Amino acid sequence: MNRRLHLLIILVAASSISPLSADEIVFAGFVATATEGCVVRQGRRSLSLVNADQGYTVEITRFSRLPEPNRQAVGAIIQRYRNSRDVSVSRVERRIQHDLRGTYAEGSAKINDAPSRFWYLALSDQGRIVTVVAHGKASLEQAGADEIASILGSIRSVPLTPAAQSQHHFDFEVSGLGKRWTAQGRIEVARNLPSQQFEPSEIDADKVIDSPSKHAVRVQADGNCGFYTRAGIVTPDWLKFESVSFWVFRDSDVESPTVLEVQAMESDARIRFWRKVTIDHHGWKRYTVPLRWMRWGRGGIPSWKNIDRFGFWFRDQGDLWIDTITLEDRDEKLGALLTTDDVVSIALPGNQRAARVAKSDAVVIIASTPAIDIDQLANHLRKVKNAVDADLAFLGDGKVHGIPKLMIAPTRESYGKFVTDFAAALNSAVTLPQSDGFTLHGISTSFWDPNQGSLRSVYTHEFVHGVLIPRVRLNNSGEWLQEGLATYYQLRFHPQGDIKRIVQQGIDSRRHMTPFARLCNGESIPTNRYWQAMTLVDMLLSHEDYRNRLPKMMAAIQESRSTNLEPILQPVLGKTWQELTDDWRDHCRQKY
Repeated sequence: MNRRLHLLIILVAASSISPLSADEIVFAGFVATATEGCVVRQGRRSLSLVNADQGYTVEITRFSRLPEPNRQAVGAIIQRYRNSRDVSVSRVERRIQHDLRGTYAEGSAKINDAPSRFWYLALSDQGRIVTVVAHGKASLEQAGADEIASILGSIRSVPLTPAAQSQHHFDFEVSGLGKRWTAQGRIEVARNLPSQQFEPSEIDADKVIDSPSKHAVRVQADGNCGFYTRAGIVTPDWLKFESVSFWVFRDSDVESPTVLEVQAMESDARIRFWRKVTIDHHGWKRYTVPLRWMRWGRGGIPSWKNIDRFGFWFRDQGDLWIDTITLEDRDEKLGALLTTDDVVSIALPGNQRAARVAKSDAVVIIASTPAIDIDQLANHLRKVKNAVDADLAFLGDGKVHGIPKLMIAPTRESYGKFVTDFAAALNSAVTLPQSDGFTLHGISTSFWDPNQGSLRSVYTHEFVHGVLIPRVRLNNSGEWLQEGLATYYQLRFHPQGDIKRIVQQGIDSRRHMTPFARLCNGESIPTNRYWQAMTLVDMLLSHEDYRNRLPKMMAAIQESRSTNLEPILQPVLGKTWQELTDDWRDHCRQKY
């Protein structure tokens, strides 16, 4: 065994161990040694016991792959045993291992009247206990084994509460890198031993989580290249996880920083989450990327429930090592979606208590102005959402992306600051909005105007954007479909007295209208053409022939990742541009 550890593994109540399926026995890459019908596999800081006949595998880990302790939840347990005459417990953690949940503990116990260090792991398998003790002596007499087994019987009463999940994806201890990873561009990725192994002394031991293993991958990138898992390797549902972490090692002679993107993609690689990370340290360092602060790619709105691949894209040259990529779920209040508290922390930094929040299954409104009737606005927006639900039921409810959020700043200045600060939190940048409302990353924003009150029309307009984005699965770029729908519902709930005059004046005027081939090309449209996009949407929703074709049209738009009508006009709507224009004019004359 590893002379630095000197661990002897003892099974307590082995008869209660139930078999585990073969696919749960995953410790490839460790050195295997046969002993008494079992195999002990040894890592740099871990040991595991495998018994092929009985089908169970148990791992003892000294430093790596330990979830952060939930001190509040287990504090009472620690105190309970800390002052015990026979056993002193210095650390207790909830833990998940091999899909079993249980308790990890470490401390010291009296053995043969002498204190001795131990590590302890108890896992629950359908109510039965799998108990393992790792003892800090190279040898242990049977009497001592019986004694520690008796002492640890009391620790077994530690409740096997559900553990915080830490799903370890890759530590590169398994050979055959090409079976699980693929590369793109001028990049070399090779599994090997880093020039410097990770040592716990490099970092406070309490902060060592999922630390690097023996092997890692060396990445030598020329820039504009990347490497990714192959399809189906990662778990598809990331919604419950709050972050992804990975360890990076850089030699001291590497001077220039490396800028890379952490990416999580759907089966269509254009639909992805990503976040920029600058690697500029030397030695080993752990990077953690909160999933809820990853941006959407340009190919469409991705879903955390449909992840198919994961990888790294290198924007420029780099020479580094990557190891131990881990998905983490350590806080039950967090996940992959932005929370209300996230928005409040940016809207009211240092003054979160001033936030007024109205939350329902239809909308979350965040404001701080006392004058706004937040409940009245919430009831109003529920009616708006119900109307959208009724008209566009075929698009689904978008719940997987969370409840639409509307942030109302107290002033125009604070509204602009929120938009720029929110973009910065996403590692992005936007120009200061000139409009009265703005929707960024699905969060709708505006500001309080006492002259327009709590039911201001722009609140409705931006809220509709927030409702539509996850359903259409295209970001709002100010094109005809998004602005047409938002304006349609805005005018439906906030009638505008001069809209008939605007429409009648525009339908036959080259100066006041834009040819549909240009208006509907998928690019941003000017605000003075919102009326035209709105009336086109009105026709699509109300004209029977177009209404019947609307689901197929929206499906084609989602498939192409663009609202450009040119490719689908004839195949889906069965119209030429002139026929569409003639139908639109007839519709406007009849209704307006």
